[in-house]
Amino acid sequence: MNSIDNQGISHFFIYDEGGVLAPEKRYSFGNMAIENKSLLKKNIWAIPDPLLQALEREIAQLQPEKSGIIVYIHGYQANNIFFMQKSGYTIQDKVFDCSSHPYGLALSLQWSSVIPYHKAVNAAYEKGSQFASFMVEISDLLHAYHPQAPISFICHSMGNRVFQGLYETWLSKQPDMKLNQIFFMAADLESDIFERGLQDIDVHSQLLHVYFNQQDFTLKIANAMMKHPRLGIYGVLDFTCPNNCLQYDVTGLEDDKSFIGNLMHHRYFYGSKTVRDGMIAHLSKR
Repeated sequence: MNSIDNQGISHFFIYDEGGVLAPEKRYSFGNMAIENKSLLKKNIWAIPDPLLQALEREIAQLQPEKSGIIVYIHGYQANNIFFMQKSGYTIQDKVFDCSSHPYGLALSLQWSSVIPYHKAVNAAYEKGSQFASFMVEISDLLHAYHPQAPISFICHSMGNRVFQGLYETWLSKQPDMKLNQIFFMAADLESDIFERGLQDIDVHSQLLHVYFNQQDFTLKIANAMMKHPRLGIYGVLDFTCPNNCLQYDVTGLEDDKSFIGNLMHHRYFYGSKTVRDGMIAHLSKR
């Protein structure tokens, strides 16, 4: 018999299944919940209307001090069901469900990826760009009930490229858009990304957090396929660093004891208690 492990904040998802599917069949929508230490998809809808209706019901019940939405974007090939269930459990249980921060809802933007790396980079940006219309609608819905509610993002690896596409398209649709905090975790982006893209992100966000690890083996593999200094290895080049950007060199951090964590030094955003606690501390600042 399955058991529900906790009753934390509600967690919804939008999944871009990609491929050659027609636009009306490209996405699925739904919610997730923890059962037996796994984050499982529960209700799944083929159209966005039930998601928006469910979101509105949840938003209407949120208390002002817990009315924010925190958005998670995973990395390359991380839509693997087992990985999503196990990593999702840790993120939900250890970060999203923490009572100290002002976020009462979580939203995962999930995406499938082609295998060839060069194609995946461009596809990630385009998928992010397509997510923008959903985020505009969700942001408008949230702020209709809670005008001051924060929206923050946690982006991992190539999920940061998805975020770039989302942000740049969202900004073109809503030039006055405002985000609270953005966490660039092990970002598979250029170290000078704030010069070449993400225009005026310092104006449209309260805080930016860049986490990097010079031993990140996953990003070193990516560098062998497409060479450029990576944000997730070296951090931000000094002359392009926004004024509201904080950087964290986690090279040498050893509290992720999992086999893959020790080997790749890439999944510390959920595997390291030190990093999780740091994220929670920042998210909890009012």
